[in-house]
Amino acid sequence: MTNYDSANTDAHQRKLKRMLSAPFADNQILYRVGSKGRDNTAMMLAYLDARMVHMRLDQAVGPFSWENEVSIQGSAYVSRVTLHLPSGQVITRSDGADGSQVEAIKGGISDAFKRTGVLFGIGSYLYRMPNIFVPMKQNGKYPTDEGIAMLRKAHANLAVQYNAYLDQHFGAIDADTKTMLANPDG
Repeated sequence: MTNYDSANTDAHQRKLKRMLSAPFADNQILYRVGSKGRDNTAMMLAYLDARMVHMRLDQAVGPFSWENEVSIQGSAYVSRVTLHLPSGQVITRSDGADGSQVEAIKGGISDAFKRTGVLFGIGSYLYRMPNIFVPMKQNGKYPTDEGIAMLRKAHANLAVQYNAYLDQHFGAIDADTKTMLANPDG
């Protein structure tokens, strides 16, 4: 491999890492109760639906340039995602999860896929979301409008900080790519 090829491959890998790791639009982030507080509040945990991981892989490498193999090891589902890059390089990551409480098989497969996505950087910034307690509706399952606004503000602030980090370490991405990645509809 020549120095030019090496530099070109490095630039492509940096852009790929930047695209895979880019924050998602606010309406693509889901929340679930992590722990309940006092006075009808709860700490909410941010997460992605498996469809968002699928969408990001399509955006970053193309819909026909990645694959996901699922296997069962003991009681765990293992997702093995392979990316096929234009350079001919193949990158594979895998992670697993147990069956979930709701739709055990589908949930386990989805959770394993999402966890594998994190190994590529997809949604990994969500682990940096601040632990804030938000007001909940009377049923205690869902945040109030004020709580949702608090969560969206926290996510927006985190996204700005994380984008700055990614730009510094992996390079800025062009305006068209930013628009595509920020598209809340995929």
